[in-house]
Amino acid sequence: MPRWHTQGWARERLLRGLPVQERRLDVNGVATVVLEGGQGPPLVLLHGGIPSGGAYWAPVIPRLAERHRLVVPDVPGLGESEPVARLDPAVFANWFAALLRLTCQERPALFAHSLLGSLAARFAAQHGDLLRRLVLWGTPGIGPYRIPLGLLVTAPRFDLRPSDRNQKRFTRWAFLDPERTRQHDPEWFDAFNAYGRRVGPSRTISARCGT
Repeated sequence: MPRWHTQGWARERLLRGLPVQERRLDVNGVATVVLEGGQGPPLVLLHGGIPSGGAYWAPVIPRLAERHRLVVPDVPGLGESEPVARLDPAVFANWFAALLRLTCQERPALFAHSLLGSLAARFAAQHGDLLRRLVLWGTPGIGPYRIPLGLLVTAPRFDLRPSDRNQKRFTRWAFLDPERTRQHDPEWFDAFNAYGRRVGPSRTISARCGT
């Protein structure tokens, strides 16, 4: 069974109790998993190049859902969404525009993180009529992305051998302070790491994005 069709305890733990429902949509020919919920102006949360996909946003979803209708997709190739051959700016733009048409009745605000923020920025520059507002967080830029040397070593290592040890190495890139983050909710943090090991390599995005 393809990995994007699997559901396990780790993802269930990450999403437990969240005020969202999960849907699987055909978005421009790509099977895409989306979390939706909340009331208010639409807000799209776009994760970075991280294996867990939209589940990454789980800790902030309850508060945001109090004031916004949330749309939280798994970008193609991450989380539970089907991969594409290459997620370059054109492919991303076609996919994301189709996603907005399917999920948002009015122009949403877009909050984009990390590497996917680069694609979001380019999308906003070219398709500003589809967005109400853009917020970028921890985004490298809109030009060609040069992956840091440490991550360039860590990501393929995790790809080839998704062990607990290699997961911990990659986690140092995903969190400012992994140990402090774990202290907030050890069970959630362990589920986050387990899900990352299960669904695949973090370099799916960094290796295939043509930003």
